[in-house]
Amino acid sequence: MANSLKANVTLKAEKEIREEKAGAKEMDDTLDEPAEEEEDEEERKAREAAARERAAQRQLMAIEELVQTERNYLKHLQLCTVTIHNNLQKLQPPPPNLENMFQHIDEVMDVSSRLLSFLDQTRIHHSDPKYLETLCDTFLSLSQDIEMAYKEYLANYNNITALENSYKQKEALWVEMIRSVKSSAPDVNASTLSFFLVMPVQRIARYPLLLQTIQKHTDPGHPAYPKLEHTAHTAVQINCRINEYKRFREVADKYKKTENLTIKDKINRLSGHSIAKKTARFSQYIKHETGMVPKLKDEEFDALAGFFFVLERAVSELHDNLEAYLHHLQRFLSCRPEEADLDLEGEKTTLFSKEITVALRQWIYPSYVRPSLLLVIRLQFYWPIKGAVRLLQKISSAVKTD
Repeated sequence: MANSLKANVTLKAEKEIREEKAGAKEMDDTLDEPAEEEEDEEERKAREAAARERAAQRQLMAIEELVQTERNYLKHLQLCTVTIHNNLQKLQPPPPNLENMFQHIDEVMDVSSRLLSFLDQTRIHHSDPKYLETLCDTFLSLSQDIEMAYKEYLANYNNITALENSYKQKEALWVEMIRSVKSSAPDVNASTLSFFLVMPVQRIARYPLLLQTIQKHTDPGHPAYPKLEHTAHTAVQINCRINEYKRFREVADKYKKTENLTIKDKINRLSGHSIAKKTARFSQYIKHETGMVPKLKDEEFDALAGFFFVLERAVSELHDNLEAYLHHLQRFLSCRPEEADLDLEGEKTTLFSKEITVALRQWIYPSYVRPSLLLVIRLQFYWPIKGAVRLLQKISSAVKTD
């Protein structure tokens, strides 16, 4: 019995010792928890700060990439349109229709130089948060000019490639052109004009990517973030509208072309589908004319078609009249009465007449003739209205016979 009491006392003592140790351990764990939480909070803050710093660095790199690539892009276009262009004109004989290779590129260079000029005038470093807002404001203010310049250039780009392909058919001329391009731009790995002339096509498609990259690495809490988001969206919309305009021009160009096909060529182009379609239209036309089937009338379509034909004639007449006016004005200014001895009363009258003539020829006329010539060119090439007329006539005939 004494032994059992002794064993019970020992067990109780051991139990108390274990409970004391467990309590002490719990107390130590409780004391360590705040310290561990503080360490975790500091690590989290450090990681967030490092992430923000990396995002800021990537944002800065993206902004610098946009500005620097724009500067290099403009430099290459200037090299192409000035140095290479002048050297190609010196070839004997010069490439035919060379000026058509550079149509609308002046407008592209102008809007690019204005974009860089606005950004350079800010005198704010790229890392300054205000620079991003300035970049967005500049792009948005020039968005309409960018769209107008690039859509005309891209719509004409197929003509540029077609003209260059015609140069390739003349081996001697093509070899001379390659040699001239290489000697004019020794620091650039280029041998053809298309190396430079494709740059605007690539550049307008790159604006949304560059702006979206900047947006990706910009904190949503940044003051300029909403404006940056709007700018990136605007760049995407510009590309969409340019592609739609280009597609429209391609369709209109298809109907603008006049093909002088021989009877053999026309027979070769016939297919079962085209024969069936023409037969069905001809039979429907006979039924309409004989009164077997009533004619379909769309008064709204007819009114719009009539208005369009009037507009087409007015544009054609404006183009012809303005072209004739400029021709007669050039002939008028080719006369140089100030070089002849005029029988005018008084020395001041003669001097005054000479001053007017010189001013007209040297300052007034050059400042007036350039926009007038551009208007003539745009009336001729702005969009192929002749092709649109043919397309409208085809639609009209299809509507009436279907």
